[in-house]
Amino acid sequence: MAADDASDPSGTLARAHDDRRTARRVRLGEPPGGPDPETAWVDTTPQAMAAEPLAGLPARFAWALDDLRALVSGRPVIAEGCAPSWSSPSPDHPGAWAS
Repeated sequence: MAADDASDPSGTLARAHDDRRTARRVRLGEPPGGPDPETAWVDTTPQAMAAEPLAGLPARFAWALDDLRALVSGRPVIAEGCAPSWSSPSPDHPGAWAS
């Protein structure tokens, strides 16, 4: 089991997010499998390598929010690492943020 699989032994989340990435690439007219390794790591600049994940962050953040909304709990769900600037204060829980 890879280190990434420890928190998601079934691999469900990884496959779901990869499916979302593939669908997004197709909508944008990009190759479904993403760029080949040479294009992604060799034939690029550090600036382009930094810009690509930042440009895709809003879409990936929306996917994470979808995943969080799908969780069922009798108590509030707490997620670390969310950007408060993309969320709003929770009216039900002072000091907490909701999306």
